[in-house]
Amino acid sequence: MPIDLDAYTAKVRRDVFAVLDGWLERKTAGMAPGLRGCITAYPRRRGKALRSVLLCLFAGGLGGGYRKASRLAAAYELLENWGLGRDDLMDHAETRRGGPALHRLCGEEAAINALDLTATYIPEMLYANCLLGPREFGPVFGEFYAGVRRALQGQHLELVWRGRPPREFSPRAYFRLADMKTSSYTTEGPCRLAAVLAGRYDLFGAIDVFGRHLGAAFQLMDDVLDLENDGGTGFGKAPGNDIREGKRTLLLWRALRRSSPADRSFLLRLYSRPPGSPPAEADVARAREVMLASGAAEYCRSAAAARTGSAMAVLDRALLPAMSGGYGEALRAFVRRLSGRTS
Repeated sequence: MPIDLDAYTAKVRRDVFAVLDGWLERKTAGMAPGLRGCITAYPRRRGKALRSVLLCLFAGGLGGGYRKASRLAAAYELLENWGLGRDDLMDHAETRRGGPALHRLCGEEAAINALDLTATYIPEMLYANCLLGPREFGPVFGEFYAGVRRALQGQHLELVWRGRPPREFSPRAYFRLADMKTSSYTTEGPCRLAAVLAGRYDLFGAIDVFGRHLGAAFQLMDDVLDLENDGGTGFGKAPGNDIREGKRTLLLWRALRRSSPADRSFLLRLYSRPPGSPPAEADVARAREVMLASGAAEYCRSAAAARTGSAMAVLDRALLPAMSGGYGEALRAFVRRLSGRTS
């Protein structure tokens, strides 16, 4: 029976956020209002729940069961909100999901304290709220935190690159970063967790290849949307956020090779400033114009399409034959939508 992806996505979001809201309501009951507001700020803003949808689609196709998958997805959603708060602190971000970044809303010290507290809820939620049997909990817990550790290693690598000369950055370095920081918990992680619920450990190899390609496509499009964001696209971040934070991207690599000598020198100076020193907003605007004029966005869109094609090939060849029902076509539609998103 065909699955309507829009209706399925709406159901997953509704169920996942209901579980997450209920858990946080219980855990924060009786807390000081300021602390409670800090812990619940990002969950209340409602992300797109893309990882949750991917987890549930894979679990459904492999026979893992929707109820457990959706509850596990709620724990994953809490993990994402914790990770976003940490990222925003380290990146000195101004906004998230259309509102102030957590440390701007609560203050840095209060944000760190709330994030530390949130981190204690995640393993407890896995244990007490995800309906996992004694034989399931260990493997699920292991996979869950293996992805976390890999993403944090990717975060460290990104910080290291921000302190190195931009001339040294390469496509190889970019895709390694995308694999460690993005694919690990955005694409590979949810699919591996779904496979664990279904007992299909034999699919891990194919899932990793699929997730690596899809995660790279996702990151490429995230970078492009950040560059093209004019503040009114629904992207939820400040225009030029990655430029402001000095992130090394494939966009930057391409722009350095396609810009005039004067613009190239400007980009090199801008991206060589000491970490933590904010650029002038006029420089951010100029860098955005230079990158857009260089054709870097079109180049990265093409690279994202190629990576999506590679992910789709693995999905069709090695993963869909193991699935039942209408989940295969829904997953193909999800992959196309993920790589072609506009917000």
